Amino acid sequence: MMWEAYVALQKAAAAGQTFDDVRRRMADYVVAGLQMTPRDATYTEQRDAILAAALAARPDSDAADPDDLGAGGSDVIVLANAFARRGAGTCAIAPPRNSLNLVGVTESYDLRPRIGLGSIRVELAPPSCDADGFLDAAERGRIVMPLLNGGPVEMVGTNVSFSSSIAGLTFPAGSSATVSRLAPFSSTEITIPVELSAGFSGIGRLEIGATASADAACVTSVTRIAREFVNVNEVLNSSRIDTVESPTSAWTSTGARAADVWSRVEAAPFDLAWLGIDLSTMSDTQLVSPALQVSATAPLVITLSHRHSFERDGTVLFDGGVIEVSRDGGATWQDITTYGANPGYGGTLFVGSGNPLGGRQARVGTNASWPAPDTLTLNLGMALAGQTIRIRFRIGTDAAVGDFGWQLDNLSFEGITNTPFATLVADATPCRRR
Repeated sequence: MMWEAYVALQKAAAAGQTFDDVRRRMADYVVAGLQMTPRDATYTEQRDAILAAALAARPDSDAADPDDLGAGGSDVIVLANAFARRGAGTCAIAPPRNSLNLVGVTESYDLRPRIGLGSIRVELAPPSCDADGFLDAAERGRIVMPLLNGGPVEMVGTNVSFSSSIAGLTFPAGSSATVSRLAPFSSTEITIPVELSAGFSGIGRLEIGATASADAACVTSVTRIAREFVNVNEVLNSSRIDTVESPTSAWTSTGARAADVWSRVEAAPFDLAWLGIDLSTMSDTQLVSPALQVSATAPLVITLSHRHSFERDGTVLFDGGVIEVSRDGGATWQDITTYGANPGYGGTLFVGSGNPLGGRQARVGTNASWPAPDTLTLNLGMALAGQTIRIRFRIGTDAAVGDFGWQLDNLSFEGITNTPFATLVADATPCRRR
């Protein structure tokens, strides 16, 4: 670190600072960076956390000047250069976090910009025909995507272009944009106007492709794909089957850290599913259904597509999931086996590593067809006839090591009298522009 220390001291002397000032500052960056580093971090994740800590510690700078990292910003460059001189420059690639042999390392000895693409979204542009959030026939909108520079040097001349999978979507102002300069560790939003033709009919499955190119970047061309339904209406409270596709969900996640565990993910193109991840820390979270009004005359049968992989070590089952029923609006819960259903539990969760569900029978390890999903049928017969119930999928994890978790899709409830789930149907209302 002698060269980096010399550079830092030169800059500190110019600013009237002492060696101790520099040493304390650098130590603070390292400590803060290690605190920000995720569990089981790769080398490059540790590097980026330390650089982020240094960047966050600097006072506000003139954001309009892409060359200005602000007072203290020079520390970021000093640190980045220190990493680069040892092979951990901007373009370095770390081995997988679970690697036992470090195979896959790519060293980098220079500093470059690094292209990052944020999530692509389609927004409606006023005036909208029905303002339902979906782009319909004859409506205008815009594609919005964040462009990021994840490197410590400026990114120059970045070209961003978009493509569409359906012929009915056009780009009235062109399908590309150029960002002349993007400062280190900063981002900007790319906005491209779009229009869906007036003659478009039926539900459209729009796949948007984005490509960003910059000659000096670590990877000179980066792509991203997003998928959107277009020309559709969402009909609330219209189905006993939840395909998980509608933007409005009737399910709620509960428990500490529920937002970290439960989310909707793309299981396949244009196929969303719920995923509750198997955290590497202690947790007890639930995905709770809306109220289900059980028929007094028909059996209650719940079917769903699911797959799971929970932490285990041989015969020791550390993490897992259970299915529970409430008959009092969620005040109390019983395991679904209480009412005669067979959830396919595969073993008893280990007691002693902090799992709140320790000692209970649960879905454990992997499902039979893993990584493919299986169909699970829960036949409760007439055990809950005439009652209003809720069900929940509950995941318990212990204090260390995680896994994929539990993915749920296409949840069907035969034998209920209400229709609590939303559906997507083709938009059939002609749009007349004002």
